[in-house]
Amino acid sequence: MNLALRLLKITFAASYRIYGRVVRLAAFNALLIAVGLGLIAVAAEMYFRVSAPYGFAANPKDFYSYYPRRFVPNVGMMPEPNSNATFTNHMDYWITTRTNSLGFVDREPITPERAAESCHIALIGDSFVEAQQVDISDKVQVKLEELAARELAHLNVTTSAFGQVGLGQVNQLAFYDEYARHLRPKAVALVFVPNDFIDNYTIIPALAKGLDPEHMTHITAARDANGALTLRPPDPNYRAFRLPPLPNGMSSPNMDNGYAKAFVAFSLKYSYLAQRLNFIVRSMLNNDEGISSDHMERVIWRAKLLRQHPRGSTLIQGWTPAQYENFQSLIAESNPPPFVDGSVEYTEFGLQQFKRRAERDGAKLVILATHSNKMLGSLDRLNSMAEELNIPVIDQHEYIIRIGADPMNAKFKHDSHWNKNGHRWAAEALLEWLKDSQEVCD
Repeated sequence: MNLALRLLKITFAASYRIYGRVVRLAAFNALLIAVGLGLIAVAAEMYFRVSAPYGFAANPKDFYSYYPRRFVPNVGMMPEPNSNATFTNHMDYWITTRTNSLGFVDREPITPERAAESCHIALIGDSFVEAQQVDISDKVQVKLEELAARELAHLNVTTSAFGQVGLGQVNQLAFYDEYARHLRPKAVALVFVPNDFIDNYTIIPALAKGLDPEHMTHITAARDANGALTLRPPDPNYRAFRLPPLPNGMSSPNMDNGYAKAFVAFSLKYSYLAQRLNFIVRSMLNNDEGISSDHMERVIWRAKLLRQHPRGSTLIQGWTPAQYENFQSLIAESNPPPFVDGSVEYTEFGLQQFKRRAERDGAKLVILATHSNKMLGSLDRLNSMAEELNIPVIDQHEYIIRIGADPMNAKFKHDSHWNKNGHRWAAEALLEWLKDSQEVCD
């Protein structure tokens, strides 16, 4: 018995020593791996901070872009005038600029006196005109003015641009009324993109942003007691009417929550990797709009709330989540769902409003259809509306093909907006139209 106990103790002691050595060795190796990974992470972050242009290394700010905003009566939410603005997707562009005295990412506004002495052309649109992705010197309005100075010098062409991300023609009416009209432009060019159909229909921005359709951040279209479409001004108190958020436990982790947001705000490396992964996933799913699952969860929740809304229930009639995710393809169908028909009707209403203003003020209205309209199948729908309203359409896609270029080279690799090529080709297409329509400058 004593011998057995003694052998058991010896065995236990030996096992303990071996076990201790294994544990210490494993812990040491784990520590080495952790330190190595930490050094790699620090080195990668230092590389991104050293290589990132325009001072973004010292001030990542935000995942995509940043500028302060304010509410402007009769216009809605606008960038703060004379404020620093930073824009990046951490892959294609790193832009640092300033908004002008009106809040647009453009040159200082032309004076009414200078505009009156020239053939002034006002460009109005959404993010393609705001053009966060390129320097001001590369934007379509600047390129058009430069080209016209060389090839149509006798017309004395000047330009101005009024654009903001996420707005359709209905929302953009305020840009004409409050900023462009007093310049007495000879021509007004509406830059039309496929998602304008989405942005013009009040219910879709409400779903996307969690807003009450009767209390929106910009001018919108709404039906009166007789069912006719009218304009509703922006509500400065829109925040008080926001739709309730998803209840706790129903939302998925996303880039707007928790540690992910903190990492994005702090680390350029993490921002790049997160954006790169997002692009890869969207490419695999063929999801150019970047609609994530957590965003769709919020949209479906808001749709449930709006079905109980006195006005929202009518607007959202027949809506399904698939129509939200596949809206671009549905626009191209000959017999789209009623929900899509509503967006087309609201878009046509916005164009009608611009047409009336242009005729009242003696300006020529023209539509510049971006190359993406043809590529996403919305050009035919736009052409039919414009033909009914007698508004000429400049097809950028057709122009790019005609000069022997590739429309895919008009945009960034990881971003659907115009790059320098896209802005230059848009300016050239507008110049071609102006050469054939010089009477607008009389």
